[in-house]
Amino acid sequence: MTKIFDLAQIEALTLELQAHDEAALKEACAESQAINALVEHEITDNPHFKLGVPNCPTSVQLSYLLDSSFIKRRLSKICHRERLRKEAISKSIGGKGPVSYCSDDTLDFIRDGDKKNEIFLKNRQVIVKETGESINLLDLQKNKSKNKFNETYFIVKNLESIAQEQSFLPFMLTLTAPAKFHPNPLKGRCAFDAYSTTDSQTYLRKEWARFRAYLAKIGVPMSLQFCFGLRTAELHRDGCVHWHLVLFINPAILATFQAALASRFSSTQADIISIDGCSTSTYALKYILKSVDLDDLPIDYTDQDRTVDELRKENDLSTVTDASRVRAGIRAMSIRQVQYYGINSSLTKFRMLNKITEQAESFPPDIRKILDDCRINPRNGQPKNLVAYKNFLQMYSEALELIHEETINKHGLQGNKIIGIRFIASNYEYITKDKYEIVTSKPKQQQSEAPQLSTGEISSTATAVTLISIYPRRAEHPNPKKIDRPTASELLKQAKLSNPERYMTAYISINATKALTETLNDMQISKLMSMI
Repeated sequence: MTKIFDLAQIEALTLELQAHDEAALKEACAESQAINALVEHEITDNPHFKLGVPNCPTSVQLSYLLDSSFIKRRLSKICHRERLRKEAISKSIGGKGPVSYCSDDTLDFIRDGDKKNEIFLKNRQVIVKETGESINLLDLQKNKSKNKFNETYFIVKNLESIAQEQSFLPFMLTLTAPAKFHPNPLKGRCAFDAYSTTDSQTYLRKEWARFRAYLAKIGVPMSLQFCFGLRTAELHRDGCVHWHLVLFINPAILATFQAALASRFSSTQADIISIDGCSTSTYALKYILKSVDLDDLPIDYTDQDRTVDELRKENDLSTVTDASRVRAGIRAMSIRQVQYYGINSSLTKFRMLNKITEQAESFPPDIRKILDDCRINPRNGQPKNLVAYKNFLQMYSEALELIHEETINKHGLQGNKIIGIRFIASNYEYITKDKYEIVTSKPKQQQSEAPQLSTGEISSTATAVTLISIYPRRAEHPNPKKIDRPTASELLKQAKLSNPERYMTAYISINATKALTETLNDMQISKLMSMI
């Protein structure tokens, strides 16, 4: 039997499907345009939420905007900036007033953040895969100040040794922002004309970058050949930032350096003095101390220390006894308190090299030589290598390179992270990314509920840890039908018990003769919010 096709019907159906596809495409384009416009509008009205990534895809920016933790971090920065602005305008910090360096609110905010961080770290462990050793992250955090102080002082000692070998001259350079960045100076009249004290750091950072670029342009860039050192950021009593730089300068370019400095900074902004009478590392010690949490270091203040601190405070400088306030103010501005110059970003490679925990004898001879010369802890019973960083800078800095791996975070943003180090001569690669795992401890209640195992049976959760993946993973969404939720009558009963005043208000009573005209006060609003 011959089947007859209705060509007209087929053509009509085809046209209908094409029209449907075109409509769906237009709808998708319109939706995409609407989302792009929404994201653009949001970051235009709230530039603090814009990612500092060139050509950032809209989908990535939108994902960040929907991430509560990202919004919380950005809001914290906004709160810090606006609080610092309010303090600057009201002149509540510095001058001859009782509060110096930062407000009590800023200090309390930083301390509260540290306490929350301690709770988070307390339930996390680092597992060393090589040995199976488990180290609590909070214990590592408690040693952070000690380790940071030791590393900074160790680096300064090594830089000082290099400078002495090359007959470089040690100097202390103090950079201060102009008067318009000082909201409440101890001396002189106030000429404050900035948004907040944070702008003083922005000014110093930009001007110092221009100065370094000028040195490079005239042929004397900051390097081991001409000039190198470190800087620490501190605060005046009114919260304005100033820098202290310990610099080792080649005598051959000293006149050029000073002339360049005078051409870029006024005499009131830049004060450079020669370090005499003691070693450079000893001179820099008081500045290093103020960059770490002194509560974690075994330091005793003498009467002489307190006298020196009082003199520094009278000269509008930071003090060791007020280091916690200085650090809180610095952290509120998101400033790196210690930074190095002239060492070509070699510190990261040096740290990666010191993450190699195996015995040097297990490596080829050329790599073994580098490890023997550049590891602080030889791991063979020998004493610490106190010139490890000096050896690395002078002989091996260019013999190694970092290994990077491309990554994509949970928001879809591409990036890269350091996963190891490569010895260029032999092309030998040492990967560190799989040496450690970060895990979270299960609560004790959950551990006690674990089923009892028979003799000889080993539980896979015996260590009571849950792996935290460093890669994005899909969240598990619970079934709403299986969640026990209170009924409407139970919710009304809770509302009546917790907030009877608002519960008894006739919001929608048809018999009400008088409408409510009074505005809710702050306490009533808080009570309502507590019911959400």
